[in-house]
Amino acid sequence: MIIVTFHCGGCEAKTQGTEPIRRKFHSMFNIGGHNAGLGQYKWETPADVVPEGWVASDQIGCTYCPTCADDIWPERVEARKVKTNV
Repeated sequence: MIIVTFHCGGCEAKTQGTEPIRRKFHSMFNIGGHNAGLGQYKWETPADVVPEGWVASDQIGCTYCPTCADDIWPERVEARKVKTNV
């Protein structure tokens, strides 16, 4: 089992991913709602388990907690306000 810990590049906050990274089977065929057993295993990535509000990797590869991300990108705050007022 692989557990990802996210470290904020702005304030040094830390948190764990939403769940451990696992290898998941992706079937090539789905017959009657069941996989046919033919496919491949694929590993999840850290981006698959990033906690709500965290930025896993910006344009230069940095990770930010929700507070620092909101300070860097104020449009995130505005987008949440619009979303909650709908």
